[in-house]
Amino acid sequence: MRLLLVEDDKILAQTIGNALTEQGYIIDIAYDGEAGQDYAAIFSYDLILLDVSLPKQNGIDLCRQLRHDNFNNPILLLTAKDRSEDKVAGLDAGADDYVVKPCTIPELLARIRALLRRQGESGSPVLEWGDLQFNPSTCEVYWQDQPLSLSPKEYNLLELFLRNPKRVFSKNAILEHLWSFDDPPSEDTIRAHIKGLRRKLKAVGAKQLIETVYGLGYRLKAIPASPNAPPKQSSPESEQLSEAAEVQQEQDKQAKQEKTLAAVAQMWDQFQAPILQRLGPIEEAIAALEEQSLSPELREKAEKQAHKLAGSLGMYGLEQGSKWAREVEHWLIDKQNSTQAEVHELKTWVMQLREVIEHPPFQENKEDGVEAPSLPPLIPVQSSLRLLCVDEDMSLLSSLQEEGERWNVQVEQVGQIEEAIKRIAWPGYESPQNPSPDLILLNVAFPHPANEGLIFLRDLAEYCPQLPVLVTGEGFTFNNRIAIARLGGDALLAKPLDSTQVLQTACSLWQRYHPPAMMLLAVDDDPLILTRLEDFVTPWGIELHTLADPRLFWETLEQYRPNLIILDVEMPYINGIELCQVVRSDPTWHHVPILFLSTNRDRETIHRIYQVGADDYISKPVTEPELMTRILNRIIRSRP
Repeated sequence: MRLLLVEDDKILAQTIGNALTEQGYIIDIAYDGEAGQDYAAIFSYDLILLDVSLPKQNGIDLCRQLRHDNFNNPILLLTAKDRSEDKVAGLDAGADDYVVKPCTIPELLARIRALLRRQGESGSPVLEWGDLQFNPSTCEVYWQDQPLSLSPKEYNLLELFLRNPKRVFSKNAILEHLWSFDDPPSEDTIRAHIKGLRRKLKAVGAKQLIETVYGLGYRLKAIPASPNAPPKQSSPESEQLSEAAEVQQEQDKQAKQEKTLAAVAQMWDQFQAPILQRLGPIEEAIAALEEQSLSPELREKAEKQAHKLAGSLGMYGLEQGSKWAREVEHWLIDKQNSTQAEVHELKTWVMQLREVIEHPPFQENKEDGVEAPSLPPLIPVQSSLRLLCVDEDMSLLSSLQEEGERWNVQVEQVGQIEEAIKRIAWPGYESPQNPSPDLILLNVAFPHPANEGLIFLRDLAEYCPQLPVLVTGEGFTFNNRIAIARLGGDALLAKPLDSTQVLQTACSLWQRYHPPAMMLLAVDDDPLILTRLEDFVTPWGIELHTLADPRLFWETLEQYRPNLIILDVEMPYINGIELCQVVRSDPTWHHVPILFLSTNRDRETIHRIYQVGADDYISKPVTEPELMTRILNRIIRSRP
């Protein structure tokens, strides 16, 4: 599907564009409103993302103009303005949804998928055409339960037909939907992709699914009606299969989100330096403030850079940095006359901002050009893990075993897949004499007859779905990585291997499959909110204790000893800010993460929340993905 992104912040635009490209979308980027309008007039887009604060023509006016020009596909506004009147103005202009920066990439992708689903004829996330099933959430395609391995362009081509099943697409129409403005192919290339897709469909029995309409183009062949076929009756078995499929779909979505976050972290290396440069005008403005010589021009320039930092840092998951940048922006807007203490506060925010940009949590610390030694897992491994390395290179074993002692991991190695199967609790084989491994390190690149390594990877995902698999090899291309992810690889490390990185990744995988027991305490006088929180956290295996009367807070805290506390702001008898102060003043509990969940959005209250020691703030209403991401991140970061 082809999307247009109109965003004047080039770093943020490239970050979002790269993330969308990773998901298989075709992206064009415009950096001002007039260019965006030109793009929309020339090309066909399935969805348009608009920043509100654009040069030449703002996003609200552009949205209104697009609707006037009969653009009927979804428009998603992306902006840092979170006031109710701003949202009303955007929606009244014709936008379908409104995302407030900073937001995470997974949340943005979820909003886009939801809009595209509503745009299609079917609200189901899985597209079907006869015996063909196409799941955009997991990038999987099946014909009569047989998986199809498609190239990215073949995948996009099939999705285009399935989302528009009655439409005939000419070669020019396919070109507009599936190739960006900077990468147009020839008509021969389009024909080659059609031919390749037909060949792969035919190989699994889907003959003539795509038909040629001579003189016009291509379309899906109509499904023959079967009026005499008896209606399908549901059975307990089929219902169980349906429930299992839903559970698997949720697991696939979670895995895909984690891979997206990993890809965003990798992009940081490209954009860290230009993001740091944005601090320059802000630090110049502070120096001028200290000398009482801040000009309106420099103030405005610093304010704009702080605004951009607030949005871009949030996309990388640096929530605290985004909050500090927002504080700096509001300070520069509101404070015309400042005291020395206020300037010192501003300077402190900027120093903290520089620190989080220079040393983000996901970037390994380096000193004098040498990587600092990694620490054992954040979540302690209670019992020794067993890692089975399937690789004929036996030189790996000694280094992995030596490093494994630090990580409480026992490492064994086999050179053949047949030997590995004997070590695993595999269907059709006798139970292994030795305990089955907890993790697999599989080299798919060393010589296997008939891609045996990839077949073994696929079978592991099918028969041993709870066994994490770390894939390794040499010379992986992007298509290789996509294929390995689709076949069930949980992580991929290219050779040469670093034993510390292998063990660190392996332990992280195991922890993902075996999350620790967690207890949350939520204090809110609204019973509906407490009930909704239970609905959110229970499917994640998290225990939640709710409390409606804050006067019972201390005895409840000591009884349940939570890993994280959720507080409302306005409550009878004792408000949430006072409860936060009580927790932070006690040596036993001061380290426990505190998250505020409130409808109160005024700046003074939010500033007061962070001043008394809160770790995070979410405004109501809140979605499950946003809340659970914040909760899990806070708990993991708080563990020793």
